[in-house]
Amino acid sequence: MFKGPAGFGRFNLAVNVLTACIVLGFAIPLVFEAFTGIAILSPGSYAATFVLTYCCGYAGGDLIPSAMWAQKLSDALKVKSGTVRYVINAVIIGGVMGTIILFLAGFVNNFAEGGFGAVWGFFSLLWLPCVVVSIVEVLVVSGVITKMAISVSGFNPANAPAETPPEL
Repeated sequence: MFKGPAGFGRFNLAVNVLTACIVLGFAIPLVFEAFTGIAILSPGSYAATFVLTYCCGYAGGDLIPSAMWAQKLSDALKVKSGTVRYVINAVIIGGVMGTIILFLAGFVNNFAEGGFGAVWGFFSLLWLPCVVVSIVEVLVVSGVITKMAISVSGFNPANAPAETPPEL
């Protein structure tokens, strides 16, 4: 299940989303509490936020090629520095994933009760803090998770033959 190139991608995605959910499971309720004064962080709310963000994040991460977008942007800017490429990767992936997770979580939690206005209110209130948290999370853990994925899968994308990515 986690062997070879597909296993590398699956493991990398699953563990990156897992760490994002651990972080966002705390961040979303705490930021909401800071803005509204309503205390909503409890073991139950954390568990619900974690499960919801994992489902949204895994599906979004699998369907939206944000890592490829980051690579294409780095190539278009002719970035040679590994550190700068890593930061671009973190900003693109963290921004996209934080946005997807937050919007879908807001939709699931608010649409039935308050319609799209409630979804937009939730999303617009929490978007910037959650995207910043997501970018920092990717900056902090992505390198470690990639090394774990290489170890578990036996596949290192740096040693793979170069191929042209499909046009998006």
